[in-house]
Amino acid sequence: MLRTLFICVWIGALSFGSIFAGAYWKRRPLSSGSEQVKEKLEVRKVKPITAPVISGGALTGYVSAELSIVLTEEAAHDAQDIETYFLDEAFKVIYGENDLDFEHPQKINVDDLTKRMTSKANEKLGYNAIKETLVKDITFIPKESLPR
Repeated sequence: MLRTLFICVWIGALSFGSIFAGAYWKRRPLSSGSEQVKEKLEVRKVKPITAPVISGGALTGYVSAELSIVLTEEAAHDAQDIETYFLDEAFKVIYGENDLDFEHPQKINVDDLTKRMTSKANEKLGYNAIKETLVKDITFIPKESLPR
């Protein structure tokens, strides 16, 4: 009987000790403090954008884009409003920029395009809520290939 009681106390002490050691290890700092703590970011997929391409006064096709935005943790709770402003500015950049020529198959500077979208949306919001714009797909669909 005494032996069984001693084994139960020993198992309880080992369990408590391992739980305490695990909690202590998890809470310890990762480094000596010289490194900066990384900012927490959240990736949000936004609705696909379809914008008409007008050249020479006539509709030549459509541009379809699938994008995601990287938000700061503070801005993530207002994500719906941020997405609305971002979609508005992304459409304006795709539709309104004269230097983008989607008709001719040549490379466009996607990095510059996404930076313009991000900066214009942040300007409209009044603070840097969007850290980066990620591109999944940008496609030009000529008018001739659309079903009638």
